[in-house]
Parts: sequence; C-alpha cells; structure tokens
Amino acid sequence: LTDSGGIQEEAPSLGKPVLVMRDTTERAEAILAGTARLVGTNRERILSEVESLLEKLRLATEHTLGANPFGDGRATTRILDIIYKDMQMKENRGRPDQVPIEIKESIERRLLRRPVSPEA
Repeated sequence: LTDSGGIQEEAPSLGKPVLVMRDTTERAEAILAGTARLVGTNRERILSEVESLLEKLRLATEHTLGANPFGDGRATTRILDIIYKDMQMKENRGRPDQVPIEIKESIERRLLRRPVSPEA
C-alpha cells in the first residue's frame, strides 16, 4: 500500500502486489502489467481493496500449502548423488573417496545446463 513511485517500480521485482493510493500514476507499466492497482484516495475504497487483496492472497496461499503431487523438485540432486557414489566405488575400487571436482562439474553442467560454482 503506497503512493511512492519507487515502490511501484521495485515491489514487482520482489513478487509483491502494490495498491497505489493515488488517482493517477506515472508508472502506467505496473498497472498495465497487473502488478499494481490504482485504489485512489478514498478511505472506504482503500480498505475494500486491501481486504480484497488479502483474501486473494489467503486463497492463493491455501492452494499452494499442500504437498506437490509431482515431487519436491530435488530429483536431479538425488540422481547426481547416486551417480557420484557409483563413480566413487568404481574409480576408487570401493574406497569412499571424493569424486574429483572436474568430473562433478562436467556432469552437473550437462544435466543442469548451467555453470557450477567451485564450492559445489
């Protein structure tokens, strides 16, 4: 809830909805994109819009709190762990030594299609 132009610009980057307490705005892009809504300066309208937004957020939250029936998004990590353990056993004749970082990075780059930091 703001009348700040800067907040109208920054809030969408943080995934936050914006109710603009103005009758007009210079940030029409936010209104057109649906990330901000002009609610004017009338107290009753502002309260009504806030209540409406909070109810929408509550309903959206309820629908996302359940467990994802398609998994937790960690399948690649689990698969990589299995590959690394298998490689450790084969390359080190059963000794549980670390897989060389170059091999880990090469596999992760191919599977994840992104660069891997040295700490990985």
